[in-house]
Amino acid sequence: MLTTLRLRNCKFEFDISTTHIRVNCLEDLYLHEVHISDAQLQRIIDRSPFIKTLTLFACPGISKLQVCGPVQLENLIVVWCKFYSVMVQAPNLQCFKYAVYYIDHHCEIAILDELNLTSCDKLKNIEIQSEKLKKFTLEGLKSLEKFTIQAPNLLEFDFYGGTKMPFSSMDPSSLERAQLNFLSPSTNFGSVDSSWYTNLHHFVKKINYSKGLILMIFCRKTKNIIIYENPREIVIPPSHDVVIFIAPILRVESIIGRLLRYCPRIMSIIPCTNSKILQVFSVLKGCTQKQNCSKECPFNKVFSNWTRKLEDVINCTGKSEEGMASIWYSWLKSTSLAN
Repeated sequence: MLTTLRLRNCKFEFDISTTHIRVNCLEDLYLHEVHISDAQLQRIIDRSPFIKTLTLFACPGISKLQVCGPVQLENLIVVWCKFYSVMVQAPNLQCFKYAVYYIDHHCEIAILDELNLTSCDKLKNIEIQSEKLKKFTLEGLKSLEKFTIQAPNLLEFDFYGGTKMPFSSMDPSSLERAQLNFLSPSTNFGSVDSSWYTNLHHFVKKINYSKGLILMIFCRKTKNIIIYENPREIVIPPSHDVVIFIAPILRVESIIGRLLRYCPRIMSIIPCTNSKILQVFSVLKGCTQKQNCSKECPFNKVFSNWTRKLEDVINCTGKSEEGMASIWYSWLKSTSLAN
């Protein structure tokens, strides 16, 4: 009964359309400098239903690694492989390691461009080292405890999770776009974990806004949007149920357009005077007070090109008196933003 297979310095030459492969008892597959194609590796994975550990070390021939479906997979280790993209969907995955390092000066570094880890509910540990990684997505990793990444050229980062923030030690200074989606509808506005709140605040502060980036936050609990043009004024709303966007200013309008389907009540733009957002955001050009914001400057506008409506747009201060809008306004007044 074969449970472990370790191969080194060989080449797979079987035809996946005619060769029957079935390794029912295989639990550990280790390939070192094995030439294997994308399709051949996928066929082996598909035909090994009980595989728990998959290790790929310097394996040429694979350009896109897709590990989707192996229910029993617990450990995925990738070292010195020349991948353009990686997609992993393994519900019982507990450890993922992607490592690149120099063996000698003749070695070519890996060229992984995109990494997507989705629905790996039991994944606890991630280690990534890549100088070429540009786009990284983490989605549905409920058990993630430790996340270590060294990717100095990472440009895009997307995170979809609950109330955990496993990427607090990550350096986001190279990012040009990010979306952080925290989902916790059962929590109340104003009730947040202090360490989570502090880590999130420090993370967004480390973004390099000198690249022309804008920070936008949508609070689901209160259905309000806040946009920061000045990174020195950033204050995170006290809620675990938020979506945070970091994007170039020219993409702000399209993001707001997507958020309109949630029927937001208030949009707050910080600072309210000499706003660059109002200069490029065609929908808000009706705000005649944008250059001289007084105590109250809300307005209503039905958009001809969008089917939704913002009930109020408040630049820094404004007035809303009902329900969650009142809570939001009270929070704004309690911060330095309304001074």
